[in-house]
Amino acid sequence: MKKPPKFWEVFLFWHHDDQYILHMYNVYLISCGDVDNKKYKIGYTKNAVEKRVKQLKTGNFEEINIEQVFTSKWGSKIESVLHRNYSSYKLTGEWFSLTENHINNFLKECQNLDNFFEDWFKNSTFKSSGTPKGLSIASNLIISFETGT
Repeated sequence: MKKPPKFWEVFLFWHHDDQYILHMYNVYLISCGDVDNKKYKIGYTKNAVEKRVKQLKTGNFEEINIEQVFTSKWGSKIESVLHRNYSSYKLTGEWFSLTENHINNFLKECQNLDNFFEDWFKNSTFKSSGTPKGLSIASNLIISFETGT
């Protein structure tokens, strides 16, 4: 029988019948506002993006449009990195003033980050406790896991 997942695995897997089953997330880019003053929100959800948009429409008088959606088990990590990368374009909360180039490259950036996290996870160095020694991403991206002793 397999041991239960370590604390860091809880974010990625749930345990059922000795098998780890991945949670998939939708990383989304949505927009609202007129053509000259569009605002973009970067987020993630386990649910359909349409359901999230419906929640956001409550109390919002502007129409919300789905621009791009990327599905990945690394959804929360991808969203976090995108927020850091676009921090200089931040308006408020998770809303950004993005360029056409950002919008056109959104899916490519998500795919690159997904590949990075997948490679990192497959090639991680593990201690005997099963906890990753750590992760550091160059540039603006810094994601770390507790070392544990």
